[in-house]
Amino acid sequence: MVVNHNIPALHTHLSMRRSDRGMQQSMMRLSSGLKINSAREDAAGLAIANKLSYQVGGLNRASLNATHGISLIQTAEGALNEIHNMLQRMRELSLQAVHGSLTPENRGMIQLEIEQLTAEIHSISRNTEYNRMRILNGEANRVVDNLTWNAAGESEITRSVVSTLFVSHQVPPGRLNYTIEQAGRGAVVELVPSLPAGTTIFPEDASLTINNTSFNMSGKTWEEVKAEINEALPFMGISMYTGAGATADSFFLVTNLAGENQSITVSGDLDFFGITGDRYTNQGRDARVSIANPLSPQPGGLMDINGVPIAGSSLGNSVTGNSVVFRGSRGEDIRFNIQVMFDHLTGEFTFADRTPIDTLDTEPLHMTKDFRDFGPIMLQIGPGHNTAMPVQIPRLNAESLGLVEYVGGRQRQIIDVRPVELDIRRGSIVQVGAEAAVEITDAAILTVSNTRARLGAYQNRLESTVRNLEVAAENTEQSRSRIQDTDMARETTRFAQYNVMYQAAMAILGQANQRPQQIIQLLQ
Repeated sequence: MVVNHNIPALHTHLSMRRSDRGMQQSMMRLSSGLKINSAREDAAGLAIANKLSYQVGGLNRASLNATHGISLIQTAEGALNEIHNMLQRMRELSLQAVHGSLTPENRGMIQLEIEQLTAEIHSISRNTEYNRMRILNGEANRVVDNLTWNAAGESEITRSVVSTLFVSHQVPPGRLNYTIEQAGRGAVVELVPSLPAGTTIFPEDASLTINNTSFNMSGKTWEEVKAEINEALPFMGISMYTGAGATADSFFLVTNLAGENQSITVSGDLDFFGITGDRYTNQGRDARVSIANPLSPQPGGLMDINGVPIAGSSLGNSVTGNSVVFRGSRGEDIRFNIQVMFDHLTGEFTFADRTPIDTLDTEPLHMTKDFRDFGPIMLQIGPGHNTAMPVQIPRLNAESLGLVEYVGGRQRQIIDVRPVELDIRRGSIVQVGAEAAVEITDAAILTVSNTRARLGAYQNRLESTVRNLEVAAENTEQSRSRIQDTDMARETTRFAQYNVMYQAAMAILGQANQRPQQIIQLLQ
């Protein structure tokens, strides 16, 4: 028996600590419901569970994406169903017009209804949208080639000058030639703060006004004034840039937009900012883009196919800032943006390669842009990056269905049930217009039917995809649960076991601590 070490108490305390750690781990698992709460418990299991977790998230998101794809297709198919009904009605009217008992006046009335149905088909194609995306006018089936270059073939210089924003379905595959004579820019004002010699604050009654917003500088440092200006500028559509202009401390006020309708006016005590006078105004400017006569051999021209201008097409353009819109007489609509940035190191507006835009004053850019007529919608229907499904919805309007055509920039109705001809062999009047209308509507109905069949196939595939993704997500969730979730019954048993062991250790520890006192009896 010794008094320096209580070995039984130490063993009992060790057992109690082990039981306590086991109880803590069991309580953590029971409270969180997770068998793996940290990497120290099961590093490999935690890594697998995390992979399964983001896989479940990807499967659920893909299932929602596929559901949204079904909604898009249902929207398109519903509109086509109504177009189908109208085409059926037009065919019935055409067959009615073939009948010999009708008078020319009767066929004229039939033609009125056919023209209205044609206009409605065109309207449905133009206005059917899903999530603000038109899905029947060809926008859902078009890719724009953004490559641009000048007449000298210097594609690397001008590649980033123009970005295409929109191309309507009326624009045929081909090449657009145009010339950028001037790039737009915003208004800009340079400020060079200069306090009186030997001072760090502005004198009394000093003030600065920017676009009718006044800033009191009296008794303030430039940093304080700059902070107030920066706080107010976003509400004025202006940004402030630190630059390296006249001095290393220069600042530039620049409008966020380009265009002649943008301006910056500063007034007040401008002598503190390197500006002569009590008021100064700078105004932005619009870009200037021109198109030459399509028959001209000079660079620039209209849309062409293999160098041949499109017959009957006439494009005009309008510019606001750097936003350029080309509109043609046949419904063409091309919109692009000239990409201009402000270089705070030089205080100039430049292109992306930092070439100043003022170089266009002496060297205009003769640009060429190619357009291609393909490109489906890509629906992300899987958890990985390579699990997209292409969906093609062609342009289905009155023009593509063969109901109207554009001649000389004007729309002409192709279906006309009124024309008649005399058949000499049969000695009777033939309703050639009505008979041709039956053939045209038959072809249009076939086109719409084929498209609806394709959309139906897409929808069936997506519905199968949704079911498959839901099953995959459920099975993956079960796999993750087996790895990460707590077996509550088993863990409750372990907790009870550790709890009993802990209480037993506590009781025995009390007995072990009493043993050294028995040695005192030997010393008496």
